[in-house]
Parts: sequence; C-alpha cells; structure tokens
Amino acid sequence: MFEPLSNKEKESARHKFDSYCKKALCHTVMNYNNEIQYLSEHEVSFSTLPEKMYPAATKDEYFYQSRSFETSIGNVVVKDLDIAEIISALPDKQREIILLYYITEKTDEEIGERLNMPRSTVRDTRYAAIKILKKIMEENWNEEI
Repeated sequence: MFEPLSNKEKESARHKFDSYCKKALCHTVMNYNNEIQYLSEHEVSFSTLPEKMYPAATKDEYFYQSRSFETSIGNVVVKDLDIAEIISALPDKQREIILLYYITEKTDEEIGERLNMPRSTVRDTRYAAIKILKKIMEENWNEEI
C-alpha cells in the first residue's frame, strides 16, 4: 500500500511540523498579548475604583456582630468582636486614642486637638497601647495553642 518514507522525506516532514508548531506558538503569544492589551485599555478593577462609583449596598453586613465604644466624637463601632474585646481591655484614654486613630482614621494631631493633648503625647500613648494590645494578643494566641 504505502511505501516507507526515505530519511530525506522524514527529515522534511519533521522540519515542516517544527515550523508549523513554531508558527502556532508565535500566533498564540501574539493573541495573548493582544488580549492583555485590550483588557488593560478597556477594563478597570473594582479595587481601583473610588467607593462613590459603586453603592455601599454591595457590602453585606447582615451577620456582623459588632460592639460600640463611646468616644469624644460619639459612638465608634468595631465590627470584629474579638478585636473589640481586646480593645476593651485598654485603659480609657488609650482605648479612645486607638479607636480614633485606627477606626475613624484621625491623625495624631486631630486626636490631640480633640483631647487637648500634644501630638507627641498622643503618639506615645498610641504606641504604649499597641504594646499592650500585642501582649494581650500573644497571650491569647498562646492559650489557643
């Protein structure tokens, strides 16, 4: 039926197949690069959008358990009960500074104005509170292990 291929014909077939594979790979890479370029020009990640571009209703908070703390600017809500419990172990002044700094994102200067304290005192008090929080968290971590 079929005659076996000579060595020269086998070599030729290998070169043709090799050429075909290289072209296919080259075109695949070009298509991929074109798709990446298209996506970078036409798509935007949610994480890069400002919050006002999408409604707050997209954040489900039905099952959050939270705790509220009274501060000089009103109630501050901490949504994680474990963190709220640890924060509640702090003395009042340290707790308020931690809440204002991390939850309401006030600067040391703004907190100092609110509490009639120098900015450096607010910073030092915050650092002392962080040390206490770290110690409490390490103790809790060791107990769980």
